[in-house]
Amino acid sequence: RCAAFVAQKANEKRDGYAGNLYVMDAKTGEVRPMTSAGDCKSFFFQSEREILFAAARKSEDRERKAAGEPLTVFQRLSLDGGEASEALRLPLNVTQVKPLSDGRWAVLATYDRRMGDFFAMDEAQRRAAMDAASQEQDYQVLEEIPYWFNGKGFIDGKRNRVMIVTPQTGEILPV
Repeated sequence: RCAAFVAQKANEKRDGYAGNLYVMDAKTGEVRPMTSAGDCKSFFFQSEREILFAAARKSEDRERKAAGEPLTVFQRLSLDGGEASEALRLPLNVTQVKPLSDGRWAVLATYDRRMGDFFAMDEAQRRAAMDAASQEQDYQVLEEIPYWFNGKGFIDGKRNRVMIVTPQTGEILPV
């Protein structure tokens, strides 16, 4: 048995936080780092010996996210050691995951109504949505009040949405 946690540290250069995953052995109290890239924000146990966490490890994935594309890449990591490997990629900005008893996941994802149901689009529609979003990257039209919320930036048109994900097939069902 073990406990796992993410420790975050301010990163002034990136104007954000670097987070790493640690595991503590329940018997010995020994704490060991499981990641060191600084890209771990949250995790969940897929089984007693496996942890999944969201991290864009490939440079092209980081570039896509920086361009505003909704994307979350889940990495699988064995508690027995070894490198993390990609488990699943979703065209959503996932903020929380709760595994369900039937093997599916309930995920909380940030939804931007300007992008529409990006997860349900084919590749051509996604490219068109990204092109339209990049055309407006120098400005933003604000249509809702409040448009600013406590240092989070502009929230106009953005919502949290619950989705049910079937990891085996990648199927996404909005609730």
